[in-house]
Amino acid sequence: MLRPAFALGVLLLLAMLPLASSVQIDAQNDEPVWRSVGLDPDLWTDRPEAEESPMMVSYQGNAVIEMNVSYQPGWGEERVEGSVVIELFENWAPITTNNMIDHVESGLYDGVFFHRVINDFVTQAGDPTCKTVGIYPAASPSCGSGGTGETIPLEHNDNLSHVD
Repeated sequence: MLRPAFALGVLLLLAMLPLASSVQIDAQNDEPVWRSVGLDPDLWTDRPEAEESPMMVSYQGNAVIEMNVSYQPGWGEERVEGSVVIELFENWAPITTNNMIDHVESGLYDGVFFHRVINDFVTQAGDPTCKTVGIYPAASPSCGSGGTGETIPLEHNDNLSHVD
């Protein structure tokens, strides 16, 4: 009785072997989707007035991250949804780019909210302690003052600007 069950198990494993190896090969050949996306800044309609900058040229292969965001502008008002698109310039800031990609892929920013928004000036997010505790806007007391505890070197490059 044990032999037929053992033989059936071996046959099932052998039958699944080609499937497992093909999945492994596909995973090795697949590039992340953000490597195949290019941006056309001329198509952006909801941005500040652009200044001349090397960043206005999109480079195929740069990491492009799209964050889905939503907010409720006021008490009892309907939730507004949109997206924020970020292009990372790996050739000008490789350490920063890899750090951001690692954090996005690990889910570090999932559920994190923008802890500082000043209209037409600045938006800040990314602090992993800025997650709702109970009902929004209740949050951790450390929200907006921390991060992961990691540090990376400053990568200054004349092609990069924080001002649009």
